[in-house]
Amino acid sequence: MSASIVCLGEGHADCDSLPTLLTRVAALLGHVPPILPEPIRFKRQRIEKQGELARLLGLARKKLRAPGGILLVLDADDDCPAELGPRLLAAARSACSDVPLAVVAAKRMFETWVIAGAEGLFESGELVRADMPSAPEEDVRSPKQWLSDHICREGGYGEVADLKRLTGAFSLEQASIRSPSFEKLCREVGRLLAGARGSPPE
Repeated sequence: MSASIVCLGEGHADCDSLPTLLTRVAALLGHVPPILPEPIRFKRQRIEKQGELARLLGLARKKLRAPGGILLVLDADDDCPAELGPRLLAAARSACSDVPLAVVAAKRMFETWVIAGAEGLFESGELVRADMPSAPEEDVRSPKQWLSDHICREGGYGEVADLKRLTGAFSLEQASIRSPSFEKLCREVGRLLAGARGSPPE
């Protein structure tokens, strides 16, 4: 039986892209495609307000279709992912202790993961070939502008128009090497999927 992961994501573009991303990550890790109900969208400025996280987790629990868990993904922006993620995870566990949970904060934003795996986008013709930043999380202060500067589309990068498509083509292997926060996403997805099938976490 496929595992079920319910995602909580920021904004329309992230929520549209998360099922594509998790399906690809699951395949990379050797899992069958998970059941992915429509993600639940939240606003970053409200996520830490009293009662909001518990409300969102309650909605997510109702969407679970099989053993699995809940994954919250958000942009760290200028915050430290190593502080933001654990803080939200602790709050989530206090509000929902009987369902496996994971929180992953992308360093800067979701688009940083796309840039970290840009070789796949050069090869597919989505981006103009360019020198890759060795550490995108540290070197690229404005990921959306970087994509606008390199995308093969008039008008530059638009997250609603482009993010889901780019998510389907960037190199997961390279992103996991160049982006510690993306590598954490892969580990957390693997943990939720492994736990759902009763095997030891990866």
